[in-house]
Amino acid sequence: EFERAAVLRDRIKAVEKVAEEQRIKVDSNPISDMDVIALAQGSNETWVEVFFIRKGKLIGRDHFFMEGTQDDSEELVLGQFIKQFYQTAALVVPPRIVVQQMPEDEETITVWLRQVRGGAVHIVCPKRGIHKQLVQSVADNARQGLAQHRITWMGNTDIIQQAISDLEEELSLPLPLRRMECYDISHIQGSNTVASMVVFEDGKPKPAHYRRFKMKTVDGVDDFESIREVLRRRFKRLASARAAEQRGEGEGTGVDSFGVIPDLVLIDGGKGQLSAALEVFLELGLDDVPLASLAKENEEIFVPHSPEPIVLPRDSQALYLVQRIRDEAHRFAITYHRNLRSKSSLKSPLDNVTGIGPKRKRMLMRRFGTLEGIKEAAVDDLASVPGMTRSLAIRLKQSI
Repeated sequence: EFERAAVLRDRIKAVEKVAEEQRIKVDSNPISDMDVIALAQGSNETWVEVFFIRKGKLIGRDHFFMEGTQDDSEELVLGQFIKQFYQTAALVVPPRIVVQQMPEDEETITVWLRQVRGGAVHIVCPKRGIHKQLVQSVADNARQGLAQHRITWMGNTDIIQQAISDLEEELSLPLPLRRMECYDISHIQGSNTVASMVVFEDGKPKPAHYRRFKMKTVDGVDDFESIREVLRRRFKRLASARAAEQRGEGEGTGVDSFGVIPDLVLIDGGKGQLSAALEVFLELGLDDVPLASLAKENEEIFVPHSPEPIVLPRDSQALYLVQRIRDEAHRFAITYHRNLRSKSSLKSPLDNVTGIGPKRKRMLMRRFGTLEGIKEAAVDDLASVPGMTRSLAIRLKQSI
């Protein structure tokens, strides 16, 4: 999100220009008055976007920012918003309200809206056509609005400093909190398990120090062992440098991302993930490095040697800060995981045949069109492909 800030701003400006100039063409249905509502949810907040269409023309738009929605589904938040939004006496309820998903308790809300309007009201969730395009456009605006809000928050030095101070106090940190590192594990059914390390300095992202990890020793789904592997790989060099420095043999920990001692290490997870991380820190003699985990279900913070979690106020800027770094770690891990899966999907059985490199693979595909065509081809036909030999053709047939 942070890397795409300029792109998001450009998109918002472009949409605003469209809002001023574009006349939206709706279908031939005489009911062309409608409000289109969509939302985007973050960890603890929701951005709601509303487009107002009257007589087929986009006449305006509005947005609303809601905090404390971390425990609520999109359907529940949407239902609550609709009821609050249309309670305003001066607001006219249109005959049609187009939404990205049906709100919770839709039937009751529809009955109430009809009473407020004094006429028919329909809440619709379109699956195709112009209305589907409209709600997708509004949803895009909601996502961009939420991203822009986060960018603005990150640019407010006073708020960030307050968040850092509050977090230092809540976690009883021994040193000023300048560098935070957050780790997240990502996998789908145990395939391509990866981890991410993201870094915030002075409350702001430092992408140059982000790192990705592909598991080397973990088979299947094992979040705890994955945490152990990642932290060993991250902190082993730091521990060695520390030991050398204490012996007077080194020059310190250096200035690269692995050589900097963090003021707080945050793990995405609960007590189990925290215990796995603490085990590694004790093993490496780094038990003086502050450590905590953030459990997503109730946004509770766990710290070593404390049975009870730290529960920050829902409107706390400190909570917002740890959620931001946790979400960034999750995004970074998911992006890496998707890239690996995409590369895996492009692999071919031909890649496993000794002697079949990119050039021969390309020539085979050019001749036979598909992998199935190669499988069905006779040895002589395979051997006739430029660059192929009979022995290699036989090996290829045996392999696939």
